[in-house]
Amino acid sequence: MPDISSHTILIADDEPAVGLIATRVLQIKHYHVEVRSSGQEVADLYAAGDAGYALVLLDLSMPPPAGSDLIELIRKTAPDLPIVLMSGFDMVSATDRAPGATDFLQKPFRGPELIELVAKYIGHPAS
Repeated sequence: MPDISSHTILIADDEPAVGLIATRVLQIKHYHVEVRSSGQEVADLYAAGDAGYALVLLDLSMPPPAGSDLIELIRKTAPDLPIVLMSGFDMVSATDRAPGATDFLQKPFRGPELIELVAKYIGHPAS
């Protein structure tokens, strides 16, 4: 298992720009971030148990397994982990497709929206 701090966030999105921008925004605020670009990479992380992240930002529409399947898998090993579903779909459509998410972030999003949502679940790291 990687060395994960209490403020390490997993971003799972197959769009490189989303991962890059979200990472930069979060790192400016001193969060630790890891990015995975496929559903299979996320599934592999959680196949052996809780991967130790404080929060997961999960794209709904990724190459298989999709976001909805990943939520089920993650919930088996980390039932209390906050999982924020990210999608270009509206909130109702996205959450209907992937029940079990803790919250929703509409794409495209702005940096302040992302910071506020992350802080809501894991607070602010010490700088």
